[in-house]
Amino acid sequence: MKHKLFGAAVAALALITAAPAFAQTTDSSPPSHRRLELAKEVMDATGMRKQFSGMFQNIVSQAMASATKNLPAAAKARADAFVQAESDVMSKYAPQFIDMAQNAYAETYTEQELSDILAFYQTPSGQAMTAKAPLMMQNMMGGMMTLMPKIQHEVAEEACAKVACTAAERRVLLGAAGAS
Repeated sequence: MKHKLFGAAVAALALITAAPAFAQTTDSSPPSHRRLELAKEVMDATGMRKQFSGMFQNIVSQAMASATKNLPAAAKARADAFVQAESDVMSKYAPQFIDMAQNAYAETYTEQELSDILAFYQTPSGQAMTAKAPLMMQNMMGGMMTLMPKIQHEVAEEACAKVACTAAERRVLLGAAGAS
């Protein structure tokens, strides 16, 4: 379940931050007040503004939980302190991430495109898309997470081949990848 939550959070973050990059606005002028307002409304309609607040804390916590599961208690306690510090700092910057995402939408999409996107998310289908997005991500990540042990094992093998890991390093890397 932790892997699914982490994967879903990472995928959601990637989709949220990457989506504006895939579209090209036909209006290269700085975003108008109206485009910024429409971008804010799109973020509100998709639930993105709410999701940003807790997302970073969950991403950090899930990543560290996975990375530290095989550590001794003393090392895990130090890692937990790091997680808490990173979570606190990321939470502090969440409003800036939200503003950056809003600006990216306003800079990427034209006023008409933002209006159309907003109109879609206000329809029953758009609202269903927003409401069902976590389930869709969970379903998608379930399949992706089945590949993660294999991917992690291959990464460990390739890393050790490149840097000539010691036997102890190899055991740690392969242990973290779910191998023995």
